[in-house]
Amino acid sequence: MSVGRDAEVFGDTTEHRRFQLPVPWQHLLHRPRLGQLDSELLTFVATHVENETALLASYQATAADTPDAYVRYLLQLIIRDEQRHHQFLAEMTNYRRAGIDGSDLRPRIPWLTRPQHPSSLRTATRRLIRAD
Repeated sequence: MSVGRDAEVFGDTTEHRRFQLPVPWQHLLHRPRLGQLDSELLTFVATHVENETALLASYQATAADTPDAYVRYLLQLIIRDEQRHHQFLAEMTNYRRAGIDGSDLRPRIPWLTRPQHPSSLRTATRRLIRAD
């Protein structure tokens, strides 16, 4: 598996650390303006990512070492899905942190606003649901 985009997102190019979020957790958790719910959410996300880091490294090692193409394929699907999941968690954390202390960490999920064209969104969503 290549390091490329994942390293850019997560700020590290070493295989065993690729999945860590680019957030100084201890600094964030002890900010005076951080509410109890915010603290619990950010702690949960940090713990979740830390717990999965070793597991994902194990998946990567197994995928790289297996002679079975189907096992490698399935593991790579899982790894890519987890990478997207962790990217979303990092972006969600950056979004939440910006709401807490005004920091401008990127990437982050876009601010929630009303859709400018809700009817086209509804139409596209209905079409996708029918097709699925």
